[in-house]
Amino acid sequence: MSCVSQMFTLSITLLAAAAAQVLGQEFPFEPAEFNATQALLNQGFDPDALPPAAPGNSQRSVGWNCRAACTSLRLASGDDSVLTSDETEYDSFTAAYWSAQQGEVNPACIFQPTSSLEISNAVLISRLTQCPFAVKSGGHAAFPGASSIEGGITVSFAKMKKVQVSGDRKTVAIEPGNVWGEVFDRLAEHEATVIGGRMYTVGTGGLTLGGGIHFLSGQNGLACDNVVKFTLVTARGLIVEVTPTQFPDLFWALRGGGNNFGIVTEFETKLIPLPGNLIWGGTRIYPEPSFPAVYDAYTHWVTNAPSDPSVGQWVAWTFNNGMKLASAEMWSGNPVADPAIFSGYNDLPAVQDTTKVRPLNEYSTALNNSNPFGLREMFSDITFRVDREHLKRMTEIFYEEAVQITGVDGFHPVMITQPITAAMMSHMPENGGNALPLDAADGPITILQLATMWTNPHDDATVEAYNNNLLARLKEETRAMGFDRDFIYMNYASKYQDVFAGYGAENLQKLKEISQKYDPKQVFQTLQPGFFKLDGAPVGT
Repeated sequence: MSCVSQMFTLSITLLAAAAAQVLGQEFPFEPAEFNATQALLNQGFDPDALPPAAPGNSQRSVGWNCRAACTSLRLASGDDSVLTSDETEYDSFTAAYWSAQQGEVNPACIFQPTSSLEISNAVLISRLTQCPFAVKSGGHAAFPGASSIEGGITVSFAKMKKVQVSGDRKTVAIEPGNVWGEVFDRLAEHEATVIGGRMYTVGTGGLTLGGGIHFLSGQNGLACDNVVKFTLVTARGLIVEVTPTQFPDLFWALRGGGNNFGIVTEFETKLIPLPGNLIWGGTRIYPEPSFPAVYDAYTHWVTNAPSDPSVGQWVAWTFNNGMKLASAEMWSGNPVADPAIFSGYNDLPAVQDTTKVRPLNEYSTALNNSNPFGLREMFSDITFRVDREHLKRMTEIFYEEAVQITGVDGFHPVMITQPITAAMMSHMPENGGNALPLDAADGPITILQLATMWTNPHDDATVEAYNNNLLARLKEETRAMGFDRDFIYMNYASKYQDVFAGYGAENLQKLKEISQKYDPKQVFQTLQPGFFKLDGAPVGT
């Protein structure tokens, strides 16, 4: 181990000690006299790797600050930690984003740290140089800048992929370089799983911070509700462990509050036994004449979900060669076919049925077929109380609007209805609760997600206008029928939506106060501008 590496290792201990001193104290988390340069030196940063002072205005060129930041990171962490646009690996990295729009973003450099300490260094260097940054876990967001940044530093977790089961088999520590399928693969040998995502290639980081619906959420809650400890790099570079008893307000905020409070470098989450790694699940596809029965089956299940919390579903309303179809995805944590609560579906002939007992990780892989990489993508969502006639009206409006779009290459519109059931919500108050404005006493809600794919960037404006107009019409009709909820589910929201306005005034004010407490200079609102911030939509309409 090098001298610098030894100093880095020692600094982790020093940071932990500093965090312990902060606990329970009333003085500011970040003192007014905080100095980022001194903080770097205190944790063993090589003085020769410090970024240079800003040149005078006559000598300053566009992007000098980010070039200086990237050079500093390379000197400190090694050549293989930083990719720049003149390297083949840089192009391979940007091409690997799920949506084409994210892949078109060109950062000044891509930083691939291997530890929390290296991420701490990156935050402090960003503050010194005022070079903005983004953080990429799986990169499955649908709009540019969510986990990428033009001209700044994209921090990639690609080299942080730990999945470690605790000795007592109660929890598992997961670093955010993993996608959920990799976690499921690793845990299959333990005949266990965790509450995370459902599709194999979705990243662990962003999904958890925004909520996270899983196959077993009816019995265990959302992904964020199952985290028992976050390892967090704060704006002052401090590495802290956030639990229900250590920084409990921050723990509450991280569960549903997104990327507004720091960079999570590890989640410790509950380990869920899964005998044989088996669940039951698959797709049943129904043609338009069966839609009335699908409305009945969906609303019956959502309303009665607490009677069998092992099951879950969504319905994707779409087209195939001009034919209107309802693609009902359904599953059960009990590996037995045709749960009784799905009687409305079980008795309805499907044109295709892939439901079967299978390993969870195999099912997660199969779901990826509906989410190909490299297309242009747009998400958006609204929520509402569950009602059969309202669901019927939503599908009618969707098809009315979708059929009017012509001449758009590869245009594939989908409307997905999936619930957050009362059974899921019943777990939200555990360990101090989460930031989401949901209460089981208010009953279940449906998330209506618009998911649109196309291929040609020349059609971006047309598709975005279609999506925004359709969403506005769906929202207006929902209000008129009296079923509207303000909540917007972050993980499916569009760049034009103000997610946190839907969290309610009390929750939003609390989130802003926590942000000011731990990040008084608002590093994670300004220097990390991507995804959903506390003060409005990523992009104005």
